[in-house]
This record gives sequence, structure tokens and C-alpha cells, in this order.
Amino acid sequence: MNQSQAEYLPTRQSLIERLRRWDDQESWRDFFDLYWGLLYGTAMKSGLNDPEAQDVAQDTIILVAKKMSRFKYDPAVDRLEAFWEEEWARTLWAAALARVKEQVAPKQFQMFDLYVVKERPAPEVAQALGVAIAQVYLAKHRISALLKKELTQLKTRLE
Repeated sequence: MNQSQAEYLPTRQSLIERLRRWDDQESWRDFFDLYWGLLYGTAMKSGLNDPEAQDVAQDTIILVAKKMSRFKYDPAVDRLEAFWEEEWARTLWAAALARVKEQVAPKQFQMFDLYVVKERPAPEVAQALGVAIAQVYLAKHRISALLKKELTQLKTRLE
């Protein structure tokens, strides 16, 4: 855990503890401001339309409010946040990869997929596809650059 994460976790824990008090409007406003966008954005990216996504976000916050009196903070649950971040990164990577796949020749993508994604040795990929090893390395180089660019564009659009 880096220093910024260490600083962030106690704030989250203290906020969660404060949410047990129904009359703590400032804490509830902080909670709403922190999580509404995440809940709404996730619902929209899942294919819901605007009113449905708003309903999901609102219903989730209402459910949290109803359950807070019985909630016990467990630091081990912070692993869920790490899982969320990892899953989000994987989702972005898969989306960028799908977009790049549409931009390159099928054989180029196949070389990249076998060598980089499936982590097969370059000589094995070259032999299986009947190409020179240099072509495998070139496909990796070119498609990696396209993938990096696509990831940057996706992150910019989704922030």
C-alpha cells in the first residue's frame, strides 16, 4: 500500500463510522458525492439508460443508508476496492484490445494475441503461423503502441 492509499483508507473508515449517525448530513453528503458518480457511471456503462442508471445509484445509496446501523467496518474488505480497480483495468484493457483488433490485419493480431496475451514463446508463434520471428516482434511492437494509444483515449473519455 502506498502512502496516498494509506492516507485515504483512514478517511474512508472515519466516513463510514460517521454514516451510522442519520443526522450527520455533512458525512452523508460526502458519501453521496464520492459514490454517486461511480455508481451512476457503472450503471451507464453496463447498458442502462439515464433514468435506469439514476435509479440504480439512488437505490444503492438508500440500501446503504438502511444497512448502516448494523454495519461493522472490516479493513479486510478493502480488498474489494483493490479488486474493483483491477477489474476496471481489465475491462478497459479488453475494450481497448477489441478496438485495436478492428484496426489491424487478422494475422498481425493473431501473432500479438499468441505472443503477448497468451504468452506463447515467439519461436513457437512464428512456427505455428508460418512467419519469421521478426514479424512476431514487429506485430508486438506495432499493436502495443496502438493499444497504449487506445487505452489513453478510453481513460480520457471515461474520466
